[in-house]
Amino acid sequence: MDWAAFFKEYPAVGIVAAGLLGIILGVVLTRWSDRRRKSEFQNRELDQHAALHDTRIKGAGDLVDAFDSIFRDLICHIEQLVAVIRDGDADQITEEFHKLNEFRLKMKSLLAESKGELAEIALLNDKKLLVMFLTLIDSARTISDEAQAIPGEYAYGDSAFADTRLKKLQDVLAETLLVVKSIKGRIEELAVEIV
Repeated sequence: MDWAAFFKEYPAVGIVAAGLLGIILGVVLTRWSDRRRKSEFQNRELDQHAALHDTRIKGAGDLVDAFDSIFRDLICHIEQLVAVIRDGDADQITEEFHKLNEFRLKMKSLLAESKGELAEIALLNDKKLLVMFLTLIDSARTISDEAQAIPGEYAYGDSAFADTRLKKLQDVLAETLLVVKSIKGRIEELAVEIV
């Protein structure tokens, strides 16, 4: 049988075959296009999720760095304060207490700013990191409270109790620096983690 003769005798068969071929190609190409779009959409979603994760990690790192800076500056200041107290110069002690109050106010300001950042850290879904940050915040509050109480105790002549508070403040600062180090390590772990 000759195909040309067959299609000449039955022209509708050629039209139906061409139509079926068009429908099949349309379905196949549509499914391929849909899969490609879906894949691109998923990739975009993953990219956005990764970017958001990176932003939160960066925010956590910036927050811990800010606390670290204040704690280290405060440690240096406390060492200076202890030396000035040993020397007994009342004017210098007063000036050092004013500086201590400035550090305390910076700490309180950072504590207030950190509330929004803590929500972002919670969204990282890392309970260990969140608990470490909550411990850091609690330590920062304790440091602020201790720093506020010391000048008053010296002013009222209770230098022994104030010395005890200074020692406690130094101890809390040392412990807090260990928490800061742990947080930085955990942040580094999360930064390399694939989301």
